Amino acid sequence: MKNNNALVYIKGLTPVEAQSDLKKVERFCSENDLEIVEILYDETRKSEKDYDCLEALYNSMKSQKATTIIFNSFYAFYNLATFISRLSHLIGMEVIKFRNGEIQEMLSETKMKDIQVINQSMFDEVLTVDFGNWVGSLSNGRKDVLYINREENIRMAEREKHKTQKAIKNYRKDKGILGVVLNESNLEQMTIDVQSEMFLDKTEFSRVVVYEGFYEFEKLLQSNKYYRVICDDLAYGDIDDLRSFINTCNEYSVEARFWDEDLSTFNEYPLQTFLDAVTGNL
Repeated sequence: MKNNNALVYIKGLTPVEAQSDLKKVERFCSENDLEIVEILYDETRKSEKDYDCLEALYNSMKSQKATTIIFNSFYAFYNLATFISRLSHLIGMEVIKFRNGEIQEMLSETKMKDIQVINQSMFDEVLTVDFGNWVGSLSNGRKDVLYINREENIRMAEREKHKTQKAIKNYRKDKGILGVVLNESNLEQMTIDVQSEMFLDKTEFSRVVVYEGFYEFEKLLQSNKYYRVICDDLAYGDIDDLRSFINTCNEYSVEARFWDEDLSTFNEYPLQTFLDAVTGNL
């Protein structure tokens, strides 16, 4: 006999904030012969975790307290529901995703590929290790699942790291470092800084220039001779359009580094975050 019990998981809202949404969810359950047996209020925002709620969710799923899980959130996308839906395919559970009380997706009805890829480490990270261990035991021996355990994930990460490092090395081949200063008196110190970078990166050449304007700077980047631009204190200088300066580096796939603040666009910040940090618009 089909179990028509539902567990409701409310993400990012307090019980008071969720009242209106919850009424809509309750109406949906009533119309679809679902009885709500538990409501979990995970008040954490975005990627933060409420481990008590996750533990309760885990225990309810393992004990088959409910065969339908309804997620409601004001976020358009959140990993929690997505990963629970992927696990639900292993145990035959229905997952329904609401946003602001309106049904958004019936994830368990999403057409799956013939082989589902399950990465244990991702479940550890997005949910908890308990979920990671559980998904490991559920995946064991299943032909419709490509299961990647923690050890294999480490090996994959190392291979990807090596691949990335090789790509970086190839890109930097025959390229150098460009140092940019606003004040000519900073040339000597910038030259020392650039030479230190050359030694670390095993780069063959560099050049240090005084900033003479945006168009002159762009011409230097157009030469395709540089993979990195190191600036001394542009964040405190009098360049009218600092954002254009940084965006130009990005346009030519050149790393922009601001030496004094130790900020870099290379594999550290999304571009917009970096722009805000440098220009003080956090």
